[in-house]
Parts: sequence; C-alpha cells; structure tokens
Amino acid sequence: MSDNTNAPHNQAEPPGKPDGQSSFYSPDSVFIMAVAVEAVLLFTATIWMVVAGLPISNWFNFSRTSFTAGLAAGLTITIFDFFLLYLSNRLYKSVFVLRSMRDLVYQEMCPLFSRLSTFQIVFLALSSGLAEEIFFRGVMEEKLGMLTTNFCFALAHFPRFYYFPYAIWAGAIGFLMSYLKLKTGTLYAPIICHTVINLFSLTVITRLKVPTETLDETDADGARTKGEDDEHDENM
Repeated sequence: MSDNTNAPHNQAEPPGKPDGQSSFYSPDSVFIMAVAVEAVLLFTATIWMVVAGLPISNWFNFSRTSFTAGLAAGLTITIFDFFLLYLSNRLYKSVFVLRSMRDLVYQEMCPLFSRLSTFQIVFLALSSGLAEEIFFRGVMEEKLGMLTTNFCFALAHFPRFYYFPYAIWAGAIGFLMSYLKLKTGTLYAPIICHTVINLFSLTVITRLKVPTETLDETDADGARTKGEDDEHDENM
C-alpha cells in the first residue's frame, strides 16, 4: 500500500475556495460563461424575430403600471424564495422537496456564484432578465404559445432529475411572467420581475455560509460522505 495512506485527510483547500465552497471555475470564468449563454439567447431571439417578422416595438411600451407590476411581482417572489430557503434549512431532513431545493442552493449555486463581485451580480441580473424574457416571453411565446414556452423555460432550469422541484417552481414563475406580459401588454414587467429575482438571489448566494452538515453529507449523486471516507481509510 502506498505511504499516502497515512497522509492527513484535512488538507488545505486551494486559494479562493472559502468555506468548502469549491468550484472548478474562477468567478470571472463563471461570469463569462453565464454572460455568453445570455448573449446566445439574445442573438437567437434577434434572428428569430427578423425571420418571423415579429413586431418587437410593441413589446417595449413602457408605463408606470408595467414598472410597478414587475417590481411588485419580483419582490413578492423574492420574499417567497427566502421563506423557502428558511424552511429548507429546518425541514430538509423530512421533506424531499425542501431537501432538493436546499441542495441546489448549497451544492450547486453557492460553489458557482458565491464569489461574484457586485458589478458581476448586477450585470448578470440585468442581462438574464433582458435576454431570457425577450427569448421566452417575447419570441417563443409569440410563436409557440404560453404552455410550450414555459415548459421549455422549466427545462432550462432543470440541471438533473434530483432537482425537478426547482424546475417546477421555475415553470410556475414563468407562467407568472407570461401573465405580467399579458396584463401589461409589454415585456418591461416580466423583464423587471426577472431582474429583481436574480439580483436578490445572486446577492444572497454571495453571502451564504454553507452549513457544516451540508459539507459532510452525501451529495445528490450519492457520493460517500466525508465521515465515510475517513472510516474507509482507517479500515484499510
């Protein structure tokens, strides 16, 4: 057996990985990749609009009502998201949906987005709100209808099956965005709503501290826990 068996288990983490929130990517890499995705969506939406001859000017009739509706909806959903996070931290052991939501935040989102700067957070919130709403509620909904569009929107927020509760939640929010567009007659309301949700979500993620039990528990794929790894090495 190799002498590495007797090496200490608790090795220092690489620089820039606070509180066990490890990621293969630097904050700048995550930012660039996220912005690239939004740019592709916006480019695709633009080409689709031109080819289909959609009247984009009708989507951007700004009014105080559209701004107020978008802001109110965004803040309401944000408050509910915070409440879900609060519940998930207390009931995750007994409620699968809450455990799935909690793992998504701490095991997937925190490692990727926890080290973004304020500028990166604001830019991502604005670009995602604009690009995704133009693509989904603008072009796709005009051509494919509300049901198909929000099903696709849910799939776009479906990283893997374990997190299907989040995809359902995203789909429900998508229908709310569609309702905002329908009631206000403009994309401003869903864009503002989407931007507000992402702005507060990313801000909170950068300030979350991953609970110790989350770092030691089995991840969503069923990998061995840290404690099991230690026990396995001791028995070798």
